[in-house]
Amino acid sequence: MRWSFALMFACVTVLTWSCIRPRNYHQGQSTFLLRFQDTGQDDRHYFHRALVHEAYIEFDAQGHLFQPKQLDDATTLIRELRNGSDNGDKRLFLMVFVHGWKNNASEDSGNVWGFRRLLDQEAWRFQRENSNVLVMGVYIGWPGDASKIGRLFTFAPVDQIAQTIGAGDLDGVLEGLLKAAKGEHFDSNPTVVLIGHSLGGMVLERAMLRLLNRTVDELGPSAAELPAPADLTLLLNAAASASQARPFLEKLASQNIHCVSGGHDVPLLVSMTSDGDVVTKLTFPGGKFISPDRPVTVPIEPPDRFGQTNTLAYNLLTAANMEVLRSHDIRRLGKGELCEKGITIPRIHRYDYCLSPIENAVNKTPYWIMGMPQALVPDHGTIFSSEVIVTISALLAERGTLSPGQVNPETSEAAPASPPPQNDSAGIKRAAKAPPVTVLRKGVD
Repeated sequence: MRWSFALMFACVTVLTWSCIRPRNYHQGQSTFLLRFQDTGQDDRHYFHRALVHEAYIEFDAQGHLFQPKQLDDATTLIRELRNGSDNGDKRLFLMVFVHGWKNNASEDSGNVWGFRRLLDQEAWRFQRENSNVLVMGVYIGWPGDASKIGRLFTFAPVDQIAQTIGAGDLDGVLEGLLKAAKGEHFDSNPTVVLIGHSLGGMVLERAMLRLLNRTVDELGPSAAELPAPADLTLLLNAAASASQARPFLEKLASQNIHCVSGGHDVPLLVSMTSDGDVVTKLTFPGGKFISPDRPVTVPIEPPDRFGQTNTLAYNLLTAANMEVLRSHDIRRLGKGELCEKGITIPRIHRYDYCLSPIENAVNKTPYWIMGMPQALVPDHGTIFSSEVIVTISALLAERGTLSPGQVNPETSEAAPASPPPQNDSAGIKRAAKAPPVTVLRKGVD
């Protein structure tokens, strides 16, 4: 009996010690002006020493802000960068990132440093050719890391927390950030990119769908078109059941909603999952299948527009892992081959790639869903690479906002040791004139 008690006490002690309690990591100061430096040869030029602005907004496990002041400070800084009298004709590039499982907003989080690298590389690409672009990042933190040990077994509770975050105050926070950057009607020039990774993709999608549903509902005779709230919402390896996306896909299709910029159809949301992502391909559906909270499978009669006769696949699989929901694919171009009717993603390991619509796809909505080659993102977690920056730039190029950038062809891990020549035509540049506003339209043929 004493040994049983001692063993139970030891187990409780270990579990308590290993728990990472939800906390606010940036209580005193949550906005920063940063210029990172490499610390040695082994860093392989992880940072380019570019100047970036950074802000943190953190949520507790109930989906509420730890400190509303963090949102106030972030929006104040955004407005200062956008409207500051000393900025002249400078333009804001804002990137908002929602992290996933096994991460939080602490300095020990790999996603914090990865996001800083993403900002640094983006800023360096702008600043080497165009000092008029100011880069700012907002890191959305939530309790995604529950334990110092045995993290594999924390997915279920963290998944529940993530669903709470997505259903909480986040949509209002995102709307506040977007309006600070793009104005009350989302029609100003700053470029805003939202990125959610893994469970953070589920969090971001859930929050943004509420905002986008409100926008779509406002379309009508008195508002034939409305500016899209963000220039790009990107879900990378999102750990979200397709059932979350399905109602919005149905709405976009049934109301014939288009997202248009400069005369081109552009994406409102993009969900991309790597061919090498075994987490969302195998672990996620397996966990959902054995979960006691798995929704009951119900028949769909008649079959829906995607040919599904029941809800099982929607409940178990992510959207990008349901072939019938995919709208686009990404393939490597052969030597001298052009990317017709698509978007070129240039210079990935010496090759260009073509992002283009699937000819017979059922999903023809502005919610683009696709797989992606491992050359762009090799697995579930490797997302802070030059290839991701180039992909983002290519997706924004249709808007006249950016031209696709260039990565080091030798390796995705090592950035160039020194900036390329100033006449490098593949560098990211600001458009000669203000980019067109991305708008939502109903009933465009």
